[in-house]
Amino acid sequence: MNERRATWALLFFAQLALVVCASVMATLGVFPTTLFRPPFDKVGHLFAYGLLAFTAVRFFGPARARAVIVVLLLVSTLEEGSQLAFDTRTFDVLDLTMNAAGIYLFGGLAAAWQQIAD
Repeated sequence: MNERRATWALLFFAQLALVVCASVMATLGVFPTTLFRPPFDKVGHLFAYGLLAFTAVRFFGPARARAVIVVLLLVSTLEEGSQLAFDTRTFDVLDLTMNAAGIYLFGGLAAAWQQIAD
């Protein structure tokens, strides 16, 4: 693994950890909701999943960008849908929409940037 890919791996796994921690904290009812009230929570969804997509595409490479985006969309949909099973969570189609927008926008940006840079 080259040095640049190692950096993207670190950034990807750090962002993945942040998204997982936020989901677990929200499920446990300890997520600081005072910071993320509507409409700011939607911006959080956009950037959390967008940065995850950006770092994932940069780590896995532009040849795998489509597969990375599809997997992230699937995982995002499953995570949002799983909220129906918890009293501390609220399923919201707009949250899912913002997740998808972030994944498409930032994932596409990362793929384009990597193709231009290489």
